[in-house]
Amino acid sequence: MSVITSRDGSERIGGMILSDGRYDHIRQARVETKWKGEQIVHDAIGVDVVTESGASYHIDGEVMSLIPLRNRRRDSEGRTLMTRISEGMTRWHCGGRTGYGLSEYLDQIVGGRPVGAT
Repeated sequence: MSVITSRDGSERIGGMILSDGRYDHIRQARVETKWKGEQIVHDAIGVDVVTESGASYHIDGEVMSLIPLRNRRRDSEGRTLMTRISEGMTRWHCGGRTGYGLSEYLDQIVGGRPVGAT
């Protein structure tokens, strides 16, 4: 699943659930993130999704280990921009099942703080 939030607050949601051998595209998603530490990195994630068929799912993720990566570049006016990509090895729980995979947050850093962390 992917949620991309634009500067104006609008969201673009993508992803799907595999159920009974068929893909059911996600049409609504709400993500709640628990942040931790001085670097303000994601620690736990709660996701509620609704698919095109109308099925609802709640998914919980707990970050087991995390690597924060940084990308520094200059804009057309010479200002330094910094993007942080936080890759977390995550244990996911949904409907009595457990799976493992990555959680990734891509944040713009402004004033030393990720703008997506609220």
